[in-house]
Parts: sequence; structure tokens; C-alpha cells
Amino acid sequence: MIHKTCLACNTKIIKGRSDRKFCSESCRATYNYNLRKVKNNGITIHQEILKKNNKILKQLVPNGYGTIRKNLASELGFNFNYFTHFYKTNKGIYYFCYDFGFQPITKGSIEKMLVVQWQNYMERQQFDPWSRVVK
Repeated sequence: MIHKTCLACNTKIIKGRSDRKFCSESCRATYNYNLRKVKNNGITIHQEILKKNNKILKQLVPNGYGTIRKNLASELGFNFNYFTHFYKTNKGIYYFCYDFGFQPITKGSIEKMLVVQWQNYMERQQFDPWSRVVK
């Protein structure tokens, strides 16, 4: 009789069907979790950055509206290159990380951010990278 080894923990599989790949249900779950984790690694990294950005904005402006210094957000680890969507107004563009958004403001040499929480009247706008026009 040929003994197979578990794909997750490399122990010998003695009981069960001849085509069994795992020694237990937990080994099967662990193996598949790690397989998905490697496959979706790029997506996971982006999601973590977005979650961190959202958490920082919520922490700095808990009431949903306010102005903060840009370097304060940077010191806490805010990454300005990642956002989920944006909202364009006559005064500029708000870049959102889920339900909190920011608009960069420069007054002289001072860089600030106007932070707002998503409101029902705001409409998600799409950006077509080929035409460089907001739809």
C-alpha cells in the first residue's frame, strides 16, 4: 500500500480514500487559504493601503468634516497615491478612500487637506484614462 503525504503539513495519510490529498479539514483549509493569499497578493496589498488611509482620515476627522495638515497625515502613514473613487466639484476634486475623502489645499507654503465624509447627494464619477475626461 502506497502512503501519500498531506499537501499542507507533509504527514503521511493513512486513513481515507486513495485519492485523498489532506490529512484533515484544517490542513485543507490552510492550504487553500495560502494558495489564494499568494494569488491575490497584489489586490490584498492595495486593499490594506486603502483601509489604512480610511482609518487615518477617520482618526483625524471623527466628525466627518475638517481641515488637517498634509504632513500630519503623511507622518501617520497616509499614502496619497491610492483612492477608491473621486468626486469633482467647482472648487476641485475630492479623492475618496471608501467613505472618507480629501481635497489637497495649498495656501502659500502650507499644504493642507480638506477632509469630508461621503454624503448621499454625491455621485460616483468615473474617469476614462484614454480620454482624460470625467464622465
